[in-house]
Amino acid sequence: MEEMNQEILKVTGLKGDHILFIDDEEIGVWSGEEWAKGINLANETKTPQYQQALAVMHLNEYRWEIERGFRQYAWIQFCFFQEKGLLFANNRRSIDVLDENLATNVWLPGHRDIYTKMMHPEVREAREQEMEGLIAKIYEINKPVRRKITLRSTTP
Repeated sequence: MEEMNQEILKVTGLKGDHILFIDDEEIGVWSGEEWAKGINLANETKTPQYQQALAVMHLNEYRWEIERGFRQYAWIQFCFFQEKGLLFANNRRSIDVLDENLATNVWLPGHRDIYTKMMHPEVREAREQEMEGLIAKIYEINKPVRRKITLRSTTP
């Protein structure tokens, strides 16, 4: 955190405790001494910028789930069907051969479902479009945003 994730907000000359608001959302309360040392906003999960980063992270995790399906489909093609002479056959025979090998290949049972879906070009195309939409959304929302920062004393 200290080496790679610093977003220090430092204010000197404050007496007593002050509440930090970002975009009118209350983030936390710190003493004048803490403000003088600097508050690392990267530690604060309530900030709008942290929430923005979470949205990007979750979208990217969802994108990765889709990509993992493509990787598993490729693994089945090149590490299983290729040696069976069924590379990209994507037909009933390939499913039959897959099923015949479920008991002897510990990896296949957990990936049969993804193959039976991804073997259809329409499914792969739709999943690719979904991934492209997620990537576009990530790039749309990952931009820096100007924020309104307000400090308010806890004593009137």
